[in-house]
Amino acid sequence: MTERRTVTLRNTGPDPLTFAASVEASSEPDGVTEVSVKPASVTVPALREVQVEVTVTVRPSPDLPADGLQAASGTVVFTPVLGPDSGAVTLRVPYLLVHRATSDLKTHPGAVRVPRDGTAELTTQNRSRVPGTADVYAWGFQDARGDDVLTGGRAPDIRAVGVQAFPDVAPFPDEPEAQGLGVFAINSHQRLGSASTAEYDVFVDPDENGTADFLVVGLDLGLLTVGAFTGQFAAVTVDLSSGEAIRALPATGGINSATVTLPFVLSDVGLSAANPDFLYDAATTTFVSGGLDETEGRAAFDAFDPPVGTGQLLELPGRGRVDWTATVDAEQLGSTPVLGWMVVNQQDPTGSEQADLIPLRGPRR
Repeated sequence: MTERRTVTLRNTGPDPLTFAASVEASSEPDGVTEVSVKPASVTVPALREVQVEVTVTVRPSPDLPADGLQAASGTVVFTPVLGPDSGAVTLRVPYLLVHRATSDLKTHPGAVRVPRDGTAELTTQNRSRVPGTADVYAWGFQDARGDDVLTGGRAPDIRAVGVQAFPDVAPFPDEPEAQGLGVFAINSHQRLGSASTAEYDVFVDPDENGTADFLVVGLDLGLLTVGAFTGQFAAVTVDLSSGEAIRALPATGGINSATVTLPFVLSDVGLSAANPDFLYDAATTTFVSGGLDETEGRAAFDAFDPPVGTGQLLELPGRGRVDWTATVDAEQLGSTPVLGWMVVNQQDPTGSEQADLIPLRGPRR
C-alpha cells in the first residue's frame, strides 16, 4: 500500500531558507515500511512557498491475517541548514498510514453456459500474499450504480444480492422446530464506514403470492433493543403480519466494507421440504443521511433443491488457487431462475471486488 501527500513550506521572511528533510519513524508494522521525501533538500525563496512530496509505502508481512490493521507512523523533519541567526526553526510534520491487509480473489471463467452434464468447473485464485476466503451464493439480483439517491440522501448503493441455503442444518439443538439455515448476501458499489449506520432489508415471500410475509433485516442490534447504536450488527427475522421479531442472529458487515451477510432460519420464514420455494427482493437505507435503494422485481430460489450449487466455502492461502465444481440443475432453473453465482470475498478490497459475479448463459447445444 502506497500513499502520497504534499507538504507546503511557506517562507514569510525576507531571505531564502534551505531545509534538509529527514524521517523519524515511531512505529513500523511487520514487513517493509518505506518513507521518502522529495526533494530531500529544499530552498524556499523569500515570501514564497515550495511543495515537497511525502510517500509512505507499507508492504505487510505475509503472516498478517485478512482484515488485520497495521499502522506506520512517525514525523517528517525539516531542519534549517543556515546558522541560528537566520531565525529559521526546525519544522516537524507527523504522518500516519493505517494499512488494512486484503486478499485479492478472482473467480474464473467470467461466464458459464448451462452444462449438459449438470456441472461447471470454476477456479478461484488469490493474487495477494494475504489469505482469503470465497463463499458461494446463488446470484439473484444485479442493481445499477447511482440509483440510490431517491430521497436526497445516500443509502448503500446495491450492486448484487445472492442467497445460499443449508436445509439439513439444525442450527439450535435445543430448539428442534428450528430447521435449516439460509444466508443472504448484499454487495454494494461503494464502501460504508460501518454497516450499523444503515439498514439492509430482504423481503421474503414463501407463498409466492406477490406480498412479502417476512423480513430479514440487517441493522444495529442496540438500535432495536435499547434504542441506541452499539455497533453490533445483527440479522433480525421479522413476521410482517404481526410486526414481531422472531429471531436475531449475528451478521457480518465489517468496517469500511461493501458487503453484508444476513443469516436466517429457513423454518422461521415458512420454508420446509414441503414448501421449499420463495421469492425475495431487497432494499437499503441509511440512518445518517436518508436515501433508499431498492432492487427491481423479485428473485426466486428453492432452498431445498437449488437451481445452482451454493454454500461452498473456499479457503485460499496467499498466492493460492482452488479448482472447484458447481452444480447446475437445468430443470430447476426453469422454475426458480437465477442469474448465476455470486462469489463473496469479504477480505478483498472494498467495493465490487468483494463479490465476483459469474453469469449463467443459455444451455449448450
